[in-house]
Amino acid sequence: MDYPLTVKFFMLTGVLAWGMLFYMAILWIKHRQIPKKFSASATLLAILGLIPFMIRLDAIIFLALPAFLFVIYLCHYSWSTPVTSKHA
Repeated sequence: MDYPLTVKFFMLTGVLAWGMLFYMAILWIKHRQIPKKFSASATLLAILGLIPFMIRLDAIIFLALPAFLFVIYLCHYSWSTPVTSKHA
C-alpha cells in the first residue's frame, strides 16, 4: 500500500511511542528511574501518533486511550520521583 509521506511519519511516531511505552513500563515494574527526557519524548510521540486518528474520528482511539493515559501517568511519575544517585 502506498501512503502519503505525512501518514507514514505519523505511523512511525506511533510505533516509536509504543516501543518507548514498553521500555518505560519495564523500568516502572523494576522500580527503576525513568529518564525525564525519555518520558517527555514518549508523551509527545504518543500525541503525534494519535493525531491522524483524532482527525478521522476513528474508533481505534478508544483502544489506544488506556495506553496514552498510562504514558501520561509514567511521565508524571518520572518527573515527580527524586533522582537517585548511582553511587549511593
